[in-house]
Amino acid sequence: MERPLRRGDVEYRLIKRLAAGGMADLFLAQAYGRRGYERTVVVKTARADAGPRTGDLERALFGEAEVGRAFRHPNLVELLDAQLEGTRPHLIFEFVFGRDVAQIRDRIWAEGRPVPLFVIAAVMREVLCGLAHVHSGAGRQSLEAVHRDVSPQNILVSFEGQVKLADFGLAKAAFLDGGTSTEMVKGKAAYMAPEQLTERSASPRSDVFGLGVVLWELLTGRRLFYREDDAATARAVVREPVPWPRNPGRPVPLRWAWLCWRATRRNRRLRFESSAAMLRAVESVDGRSRREAREALAEWMRGLFAERLQRRERHAASFRDPVERRKVLDAGFELTPEVTETRAPRRPNGM
Repeated sequence: MERPLRRGDVEYRLIKRLAAGGMADLFLAQAYGRRGYERTVVVKTARADAGPRTGDLERALFGEAEVGRAFRHPNLVELLDAQLEGTRPHLIFEFVFGRDVAQIRDRIWAEGRPVPLFVIAAVMREVLCGLAHVHSGAGRQSLEAVHRDVSPQNILVSFEGQVKLADFGLAKAAFLDGGTSTEMVKGKAAYMAPEQLTERSASPRSDVFGLGVVLWELLTGRRLFYREDDAATARAVVREPVPWPRNPGRPVPLRWAWLCWRATRRNRRLRFESSAAMLRAVESVDGRSRREAREALAEWMRGLFAERLQRRERHAASFRDPVERRKVLDAGFELTPEVTETRAPRRPNGM
């Protein structure tokens, strides 16, 4: 494992690699201060084998840090600290104990069941609250950001019913470059808006499109643009029509189908004019209070992963030292043996 990172009086001990990217890795880490263990966090750091920082890596981490500092909201994963100096820049984020929407979706689909509508409504509502906060500039004049990578893997659902949008690594904040420069086409092509692929430009309506694709897939139980390779996926996004959402296992209510259709228009002028407008449409369809929706989502999540949660509790209880028990509980499932979650196999057509 890599050497600990230090920021002032706090030492971050990297204990488990969670994900490996092209230029950066995600680690589960434990923060230690003068009194010992403090909390579990996630560290995003430049890869050890990436060599000196490239312009893209420096820009992505710096931009993500600036967005994290400027926008704080319950529906955004919180940036706790950032070290951007030296050859190994890193960002420190809160650890969210839950599962991302891709993991939840794959588990449900593997069982041959549709994702419940009340779950879809709660997730859409909370993500849109976070996006509306960012897109509005949070009340700051001439300050806005576009996420550019709204996808199931970047939507985290906790076992407390919280929903948080993660990974602003592709976000372009107007206060960084004036909103005028172009950027490389990156991210998950299956959830990118057509203009991101053809014009290499993005606006808040691009994030609306990405979330609309997520909604379409959750409603229908199948993938929309995913193909065997990135090039074919990009062609599908740019050229292929978006079918009216239908699910053979469950009727899709007309108001949900219309909402999804409106969000996924190829012509951006025909989409919802903003994430706030899409949020109002979701709220009018759902009808519950946010508290009711979150409580129902939390109960459903705990039921879906009940066995893993019980195994985690038993493992934590096996430690006499309360600090060791807390470390296990703080780390979710990551320090509990024999609970590694495997992804459901892809269906033949990419569903």
